[in-house]
Amino acid sequence: MATEAQVRANAQNAQRSTGPQTDEGKAAAARNALRHGLCSAQALLPEEDDAPLAVLRQALRADLKPRGPMEDLLFERIVAAEWRLRRAMLVECGIFERTDARFEAGNTQKTLTQQLRHKFQDACLSADALGKLSRYENSIERGMIRALTELRRLQEARLEEEEGAAEKLRNEPNSVISADERAGNGAT
Repeated sequence: MATEAQVRANAQNAQRSTGPQTDEGKAAAARNALRHGLCSAQALLPEEDDAPLAVLRQALRADLKPRGPMEDLLFERIVAAEWRLRRAMLVECGIFERTDARFEAGNTQKTLTQQLRHKFQDACLSADALGKLSRYENSIERGMIRALTELRRLQEARLEEEEGAAEKLRNEPNSVISADERAGNGAT
């Protein structure tokens, strides 16, 4: 049990301990709880290269063609989920990777795959790392499928609305569409 003097000293020390002061220190402290990155708020971990994520984002944008803020939000969820699934695959590869003497104690030159494996296994604190990894993968994949389904629903609704507006315009009597086009002759 602490003495009265220790309690007072601790209280005085606590007043001086206000946490990180610099932006860099605050950013580092914000990552204190980060383990393996499969549930992180940010898709990109500090040790990951952002170029492959940018390539993925560009490819998916070309494929999914989001428009508007809600579609962009769902699109970003899809990108983050796909990136996390790729990371989960790296963790799995790391778990099955044979130990190489080059990466034993004392050598800090570990690959990203090995770093992720160690972080994930440390976070699991159990022998069921593969089971936990599988649950994370399933959860991430379900979230991605929900976001993709909602994105497609919004896009279909937008297309129907645009087609309805175009049809309404064609049916307007003062439309610039010719009488032949309205009659269905197709001649202009």
